[in-house]
Amino acid sequence: MSTMYLSARGFYLKSTWTGTENGDTVKYSTPSLAREYVRFSASQLPRGAAVQQAILRVSANFGYTGGSLKINNDSRLEREITGLFIPDSAGSFPDLTLTFTYRANGGQGGAGSHMSSTHVTSAVITVTYDEGDSQSADTREALWRAACLPSREMAPFAALCFPDGSEQALGPGEIVSFQLDEGCGDGPLLGQAPAALLSLRLANAAHEWYPGGSLRGARELLGASLSLRMCVGTDQGPVQVPLGTFYIDEMRGDEGDAYLELRGFDAMANALEAAWTDRVSYPALLTDILAGIVSAAGIGVEGVLACNRDQVISARPDWGKNCTLRQALMQVCAAGGAFARVTREGRLGIAPAFPDYAEALPLAPAVYMRLRHDERRFAFNRVTAWPRGTSDPADAVTSAVSASVPARPQNTLTLRGNGLLTGNNSQTRALLNGLKSAFSGAEWQALYLTWRGDPQQTVGRAVSLTDQDGRELRSVIAGQSLCWDRGFYAKAVCRVGYTR
Repeated sequence: MSTMYLSARGFYLKSTWTGTENGDTVKYSTPSLAREYVRFSASQLPRGAAVQQAILRVSANFGYTGGSLKINNDSRLEREITGLFIPDSAGSFPDLTLTFTYRANGGQGGAGSHMSSTHVTSAVITVTYDEGDSQSADTREALWRAACLPSREMAPFAALCFPDGSEQALGPGEIVSFQLDEGCGDGPLLGQAPAALLSLRLANAAHEWYPGGSLRGARELLGASLSLRMCVGTDQGPVQVPLGTFYIDEMRGDEGDAYLELRGFDAMANALEAAWTDRVSYPALLTDILAGIVSAAGIGVEGVLACNRDQVISARPDWGKNCTLRQALMQVCAAGGAFARVTREGRLGIAPAFPDYAEALPLAPAVYMRLRHDERRFAFNRVTAWPRGTSDPADAVTSAVSASVPARPQNTLTLRGNGLLTGNNSQTRALLNGLKSAFSGAEWQALYLTWRGDPQQTVGRAVSLTDQDGRELRSVIAGQSLCWDRGFYAKAVCRVGYTR
């Protein structure tokens, strides 16, 4: 069972009326009906998904007169709307449009023109669904078999969308090479929200990508978006594997070079860099705060926090100066045992920071080229929070599996400056105890690996590697580079020693 949050940005609905003097009385017109058609990205649901439940939750602040707010002619601000999710004949879900209407309570204000508004601060649909056949287990297995073949067929393709709306298709003839960096290289993933960086080289020997060139023309490259995918030949036929969408903000290449390199980040460095204005009503559940961030970002979400989802946060956290949506998201994920990333399909993915080794990726010497010998290990024993602005060890709050085991970087998760962890109080202790339970038994070994690579594998995947001497190494892909240079390979890393 999976969960996705479909959200809309906040908006205002304004209702107006007039008052006309009639002797000693004022006659009022009927307040106008304000209407807004709000679109939710239901098309982001996997093709063939079976929607089990969809709950709409709306938060609104009403103007000075009050009034009536309705969604699809229903005044309930929280209700089930599962029946509105109807797939088409191909099993895909069209985007869902809901009609929001507001009519003020008029009859006041005296003669003249009057206006009252309601501010819809958030509108979130929580969709629970069973995975569809967008990529079946058989297809995933076929991709893995293809990745392990000594001789395999892989080729990159992309769609470059210019700021003027025009598109240019790219294939192996135009793409010289690329490197896609995902995740983080400085340790496990708790509380991380890394942006993915794409560096892609286009063939430019004839200056076809310079202004006025044969493929670019007068179009702007800066500000364009590039959607990249790999085509993999499998025993079931060619399979397209999306690698994400990236927003070009830099280009490199000397005039004499035979290529032009484009560089850009995914939506984590775009949609989530806006300022975070906390409009959540407190007390609130940790998962409600996550929904508020999602709503403000205007991006679809899948996955849930690994722990503490129902923990009550009593008051608005001190998010820190100039807090962005991404920074707030990191604090919520840290308290919820999770990390965030933008999925290859463009959604915000929430995933557990400690993966399930029962679903580990099995790797053997036949599929890797280089493995650095590094025996450092992390074996979880405690989690420690340092509230913002504190440096005295007496102010730190700890929850430990075994208090008698000394704290070391190789057994302690340290959280600093998190506005949800405010000191030695019941809220902080409850959050840390939830993290301790979620990470109990967690362990991983340092990983520095270069291997043949499988484009469907993502950051956060557990790895079970058997080396040339038959020893087993268990770790997690905390960061990876997917590389194409007339052949595909990948680098994976997980460092030991962690502070967040």
